[in-house]
Amino acid sequence: MTDIQAEHKEQTAKPPYVSYKTFRGFLETLSVKGIPSRIDSSVLPTMSGVNQKQVISALKFLGLIDENNNTNEELKLLVESEGEEKEKIIKRIIYSSYPFLFDGDFISTATTQGVEEKFRETGISGETISRSILFFMHFAKEANIRISEYIQPYKGKSRSRMNKRKEAEQQGIEDEQSEPISTQSSQNPNQKVIADFISKFPEFNPEWELDAQKSWYDAYSQMYEKITKKSEKDSNE
Repeated sequence: MTDIQAEHKEQTAKPPYVSYKTFRGFLETLSVKGIPSRIDSSVLPTMSGVNQKQVISALKFLGLIDENNNTNEELKLLVESEGEEKEKIIKRIIYSSYPFLFDGDFISTATTQGVEEKFRETGISGETISRSILFFMHFAKEANIRISEYIQPYKGKSRSRMNKRKEAEQQGIEDEQSEPISTQSSQNPNQKVIADFISKFPEFNPEWELDAQKSWYDAYSQMYEKITKKSEKDSNE
């Protein structure tokens, strides 16, 4: 990457926050089909529009395509290399793309908050910060770059509104069960039914792609509403 390219990227590019599984799958597809002259939506037909944009943005940030989405030799080397050679290439890409994380031994001793501050300085915010850190950690792992064990981008984070609702409902059930039996009978009789539903519903995973997260929210809301209505109807009969 030339000095001009590096300066332009510093001004415009933001750290990638696409699911690393999606990004890795895309690279594997290229290893089978070969490297096209440019990356556009026709090369990513099975991805949603959101994922297409995120993958292309990631490739630009990592210096694997230019501002016009044209591919380069670095992408070819990354896709076609294996073993120790691939590790060297990934290290080169990471050191070039994330210079703000490699000041001395920062990344090997940093805390979650310290890394978040570094990513926030690039112009990103909110949940995007955690997702960007997670992408970096997965990519760095492939290069055997030593990352501080104190960096845990999702630990202690505020949950989604749906998860908070789920936890609040579960907490209400546990509080009721800790009270005397005579008191429980005066509480909401639907809680046990709802508790059974919550215990069987798949746990939300913040690493899912956005489409999968939305599907989980929709399914949870629909099922919760149906079960709540049914339990209320049964209790009134």
